[in-house]
Amino acid sequence: NGPARMPSSLSSLHHDSSSIINSNVNGNTSGRSSQNSVRIAPSSDFITHEVSNHADADDITPNNNMNADHATSELQNRIRQRRAQQRKQQRQSGRVKTSSMKSLSAAWPRLVARGLPYGQSPNEFTVKNNNRNRGVYQLYLLNWFHVLLRWQIYFSLPLLLASWTTCILIFAGVYIAVDERNKDIDCGLGDPGVPITWGAAFAFSLETCTTVGYGLPGSTNAFFEANCPSVQLAIYAQMTWSMMFNAFIFAFFFVALSKSESRSSQVVFSDRMVIHTESQDNRIYAKVRVFDLDSSHGVVEAHIRIYAFTKDFKLEPLRVNYPDDDMGATLVPSLPIRVIHQIDHHSVLSPRRRMPFVADARGLLCRSADSEACNREEIICPICGESYGTYDRLRAHVAYTAKTEEDYDVNFPRHLSHRHLRIPEIRQLTLNEVKQHIESNISEVVVVVEGIDPQASGTFQALQSYKYDDIVWEGKFRKCLSVDNDKFTVNMEKLHMIDVPDHHKHLNEVVVEEESNYLGTKEGDSFPIGMITTESPGAAAAMAAMASERDGSSKRK
Repeated sequence: NGPARMPSSLSSLHHDSSSIINSNVNGNTSGRSSQNSVRIAPSSDFITHEVSNHADADDITPNNNMNADHATSELQNRIRQRRAQQRKQQRQSGRVKTSSMKSLSAAWPRLVARGLPYGQSPNEFTVKNNNRNRGVYQLYLLNWFHVLLRWQIYFSLPLLLASWTTCILIFAGVYIAVDERNKDIDCGLGDPGVPITWGAAFAFSLETCTTVGYGLPGSTNAFFEANCPSVQLAIYAQMTWSMMFNAFIFAFFFVALSKSESRSSQVVFSDRMVIHTESQDNRIYAKVRVFDLDSSHGVVEAHIRIYAFTKDFKLEPLRVNYPDDDMGATLVPSLPIRVIHQIDHHSVLSPRRRMPFVADARGLLCRSADSEACNREEIICPICGESYGTYDRLRAHVAYTAKTEEDYDVNFPRHLSHRHLRIPEIRQLTLNEVKQHIESNISEVVVVVEGIDPQASGTFQALQSYKYDDIVWEGKFRKCLSVDNDKFTVNMEKLHMIDVPDHHKHLNEVVVEEESNYLGTKEGDSFPIGMITTESPGAAAAMAAMASERDGSSKRK
């Protein structure tokens, strides 16, 4: 749109840098003078600089190489000094902003842990209770069986064995006490007048706990006689406890070995999430890929859900377009399947949450695809109250009604006439807007697959999470399914491979520190225009001047 007016700070540095170059170059030129113009076009992310040099190559003599190199070196020194002064001022004012600031995803830990092969999750949320008071332990005690199941088997199994051994030792001590109390009566535990030894008491307690019918240590029938009721009571108590403990052990190991949540380890998610713009409709979609390793025995009633963990510490649900969550989002993971979420104005992944003439969802989780498919039209005409699925349909309605009012010369009041209604142009959501919004507002995207194990008939969940660094922009999943020897085969390595076109690879590069963007450039390299934040206009002008001087130097060479 033509040259824009530069701020005073930018103009001053641009004047300084231009004077250095022009004093060394224009002094030895003849004919037309060198004219440098800088056009600054502000954008949502950076200030873009376009530098045009109108000097002709024939107007510059070959003797200026040494002077131009000296000018470039002097300009770089001045840039370093000016940048050091600006950073000092920013630190003092508390307005330090660089392009290498940490995103929300990098600042926060993972909500869902990932550490298994192929970047899979052990299905654990990294959430802990920080208040271990008496009330919390009482709640744990009410659910002690499931708490015990959550312990690792290498911890719970020795604990159960220690409990069983302790009870055997306790009953051995009970038998010794009973025999010492009845020294003059032959109760079958020991000889009359000779108490039972500790080893014999332990062996008898172990025998009673594990078997029935081997008799007493004294080889008598005192157990069936009325003069030893204490022995009968002790043996009865131990047999009752033994049956109950054996039943508990059986139930514990059965549940521990047959629980279906370990089945989730065979549901594999793609290591990265893809967010790209669809070429057919210019809409932005987020995609992940899911596959079941045990594909020959598919998961029953598998369905998927997606959530976004925001900076407000909320786990916001995301609608799933494919498979359609209106139909339950059911999937068959025996084949690799792509799960698609459209990033529209209803999605928390979008920076646009309010659109003109769109009806309030009243807390409902909606999709713009439903409105476009005439399933739930959300765009309301403010004049007549009719609902439409897209803005194009609303514009057609307004144009037709306004023409009808004009033809029939209907003199409606202004607030009731379509002739005075103007529909704003809705700009398409861009990938850069989504990228910046996710980086600053979304910590993590969590994907949940639920299903039923056909063997154990138990429900399980498979979890996966994607941080900002786990997102590939403008990528496409590589084909991983093929036919080999009359069988369908899935390449697990290609399941996680993503192809990115060359002209989109810069979207997935890591942005380095600002200073290296304009001070670390070698001669002959392309200048990194557009990587300077809006808080450094002086350096931006200096970069433009250096780029202009470089163009002149290359022409002289």
